Amino acid sequence: MKKKILVLALAAVFVSLLALGSAAYFTVEGRATNIITTGTVSLGLDEHLEEGKWTEIKDSNDVTVAWRLEDRVMPGMTVAKKPTLKNDGTQPFFLRAKVQVTVTPANGGEDLPNSVVLLQQMPSGWTEQADGWLYYTPEGSDAVAPGAEVVLFDGVKLAEEAGNQYQNSTVTITVQAQAVQVKNNPGETALTAQGWPQENAE
Repeated sequence: MKKKILVLALAAVFVSLLALGSAAYFTVEGRATNIITTGTVSLGLDEHLEEGKWTEIKDSNDVTVAWRLEDRVMPGMTVAKKPTLKNDGTQPFFLRAKVQVTVTPANGGEDLPNSVVLLQQMPSGWTEQADGWLYYTPEGSDAVAPGAEVVLFDGVKLAEEAGNQYQNSTVTITVQAQAVQVKNNPGETALTAQGWPQENAE
């Protein structure tokens, strides 16, 4: 019933926007392992993690909100982590992603510099912009076709120069992804596309 009400509410919003003459775009935003769908634009965000090394963390509604690595990481070690974005819908979309890294010291004080946490083997095709987002701009076309998968990176390394202050610290990596429709979008590339979801919008 709640889902039905949400769909009706969205329909009412779209109608009101059209009545005002505003340009509206179908968009989608996903965090962690959630899949959120609006219209025919559907974005899946999956984690391919090494079996047996990660513990699933769920909220009070039994929804997965994070994965915790059980192994202790030492400087110079690389952890396999492969966020993969997939077009689960029926229409092509432009894609962007943001990776936020927070390092919390063991004593729970002020966060440590995250420059020692290095993303490994990020494939070509991602362009970082001043707004902090990575836009998917491969050679050829920026449009991600239905059924296509895009890997963001496939590992995280703790740099050799990480000093003693990083002992027993906690590294939190948050991946956020957004997609916006290609059809009828005034922008012809991911960098010029319009209608991206507002950041931090629920």
